[in-house]
Amino acid sequence: MHEQNGWVGYFSIDNTFSLNPAHTLQGGLHFWYVSRQKSDLFTVQAAQRLDLGLKVLLWQKDLQIAVSVADLFRDSSPDVSTYTNPVRQVYNNYRDDRYVTFSLRYRMGNKKVAVKTRALGNQAERKRAEN
Repeated sequence: MHEQNGWVGYFSIDNTFSLNPAHTLQGGLHFWYVSRQKSDLFTVQAAQRLDLGLKVLLWQKDLQIAVSVADLFRDSSPDVSTYTNPVRQVYNNYRDDRYVTFSLRYRMGNKKVAVKTRALGNQAERKRAEN
């Protein structure tokens, strides 16, 4: 049996940023990395994932067009190796996590509607509690 001690490291970053002063063009970046690790009888190789997105706001920010790409380099599925008797076996569970998402969103309605706020609860109890 092979030695099972060691450590694992994980790093992630998730950023959304504006690409112009009017904030109508926005970008997004999500990245994670996990180092090589030992898990029971298995050695799991390092894995990483990079997701990118772009969002455009038009027509007084009522129309939103967005596109994003997940797992851009298809590196989020690591190889796993183990030894059975003295024979090394390597597995790769191919999960294709790469995909593209495109979305449109339009906000309709009157934006000048005044919303009334009401005090909820028993006013007499509130006054008693304040004193």
